[in-house]
Amino acid sequence: MTFHHTPIASHAGQRPPRDWAWRLTRSLAPIIIAMTLLFIAVGSLLATAAGSVQQLSVNGAVIEMPRIIQRGSAGEAVMIFDGPAADHEIVLGQALMDNIEITRVSPSTVSAADDAGMKLLFPASTESPYILAINLIATGWGRVHFPLWVDGVQHDITLFIIP
Repeated sequence: MTFHHTPIASHAGQRPPRDWAWRLTRSLAPIIIAMTLLFIAVGSLLATAAGSVQQLSVNGAVIEMPRIIQRGSAGEAVMIFDGPAADHEIVLGQALMDNIEITRVSPSTVSAADDAGMKLLFPASTESPYILAINLIATGWGRVHFPLWVDGVQHDITLFIIP
């Protein structure tokens, strides 16, 4: 008994049939790979920036504020005044107050809130440098762009709150 073996896939030089799923997968593969690499790059950038601090100089004060805060977690803004300090007034813009809850201000302060935001009044001190700390908890999320006034001088700050 003789059997004829004819391979279907290579019969007469033809290529194997390609169904629509295989073609779709092959055409989307570069896009899937690019999106995966982009996701990894953005994730590592956020992880690096999450611990970083933006440093500004406003009216003789050095201000250190987190660049990125995760929603529900705490961050700390630190303001350093060089030399013996007079009374200082710091106003945090309303956009920040809509997304941030202030849990502690050190040293003790009288605070007031109005349409402009939250006003923090710091008493004079003989310490040098004079360090003020404001503890923040992120309640909202997204890019928060807000003004910060230090003794009447304005500086614009951008803070990112990630979910």
